[in-house]
Amino acid sequence: MTAETTRSLAEYQPIFTPNARRGLRSPVMRWLLAPSAAAWLALLWLSAGERSLALCVAPRATLVAGFLANLEAQLAAIERGRWAAEWALMIVAMMFPLLVPMVGHVSARSFASRRERSVVLFMVGYALPWAAAAGLSSLALVIARAAFQTLDIGAFAPVVCCALAALWQVSAAKVRAVNRCHGTVALRPWKPGADRDAIAFGLLHGTRCVGACLPAMALPIVGGAGLAQMAAVFAILLAERAREKPQYQLSAAAFLLLGLTTLPI
Repeated sequence: MTAETTRSLAEYQPIFTPNARRGLRSPVMRWLLAPSAAAWLALLWLSAGERSLALCVAPRATLVAGFLANLEAQLAAIERGRWAAEWALMIVAMMFPLLVPMVGHVSARSFASRRERSVVLFMVGYALPWAAAAGLSSLALVIARAAFQTLDIGAFAPVVCCALAALWQVSAAKVRAVNRCHGTVALRPWKPGADRDAIAFGLLHGTRCVGACLPAMALPIVGGAGLAQMAAVFAILLAERAREKPQYQLSAAAFLLLGLTTLPI
């Protein structure tokens, strides 16, 4: 065996090095990345049996009567259990990977003996604003879809909604909301203060995330976006969090292109 061969074998590193194995066992992997991957697979499975909510309602004498009829039809057609499950899966799939820095912050500032507990409490606090936002958004989405059906512009709903999402991307409110999402707070290491701090930080960051991401997530859904479009929205949100200076004009253009791909031919 030559000296070069011996040296190359000595320098060989397996794929799952000790550091890699520690990473797979880390709170970030257990609580964020693995659940996100599972949620995307579940959404892919659900999308295979997806049915359209575009309903045919007989014309009414007035717009108000037509809107109320469409609203009633939309509400009757919703499978509430499936709707709630899809919202939960969508939040896990799209939002959990964005939490890597914050879970790292909580993990690094917790003693090893209570690290898992702190991360769990943070995630519980984070989920509460999203649960409230999902409930309110569901009602708003149904009302918006009924309005599009009433005005007989359902085919153009994706373009309209993606254009509104693009306007949100370049607004000053969006910039402020994303900037707030990078903020952290001091966390006490000892209980009971540590528990309260973890939950409070989760609530704070969840509220900030709702403000920054909900319009970009919900507007394409109003237009009936499929899983591929939602994956594109996720990529946009991930890119703007990962960059030091997000390119909001570029993401706005991406939303417009996303809307154009849904135009009926």
